[in-house]
Amino acid sequence: MRGYRVTVLSALYGFLRPTELIQYYNLSMAEVPARCKRALPRALDVLREILGLEAAAFMTSKTYFEPFAHLGYAYRLAVRELWAREDPYCARYYAIMGKVFRGLATGSLGALGRVKVVLSKR
Repeated sequence: MRGYRVTVLSALYGFLRPTELIQYYNLSMAEVPARCKRALPRALDVLREILGLEAAAFMTSKTYFEPFAHLGYAYRLAVRELWAREDPYCARYYAIMGKVFRGLATGSLGALGRVKVVLSKR
């Protein structure tokens, strides 16, 4: 993937490779016990060291990013209207992040319309 490493963050399974198969589940990050949320940043630290990552960019909601916000190398990709504040996390966010992901994979981001993607610490 042109120098980018992709890992999926699952509320139930933790960090996964994109090719790993999992069973269906219905659990949100808000339902994950606090002790597990505390373990996630440590797991990311280990992944970062093993993979030699400089930064981690999350394509996810604020709730999923919350356990990692204190890490100096972790950022969340936020979608902002060119004239306004951050766009709410919804189906549109998924659509835009899909385009960003495709751009990272192909090396060609293309147009995103009247939005911009920014790094955020919240």
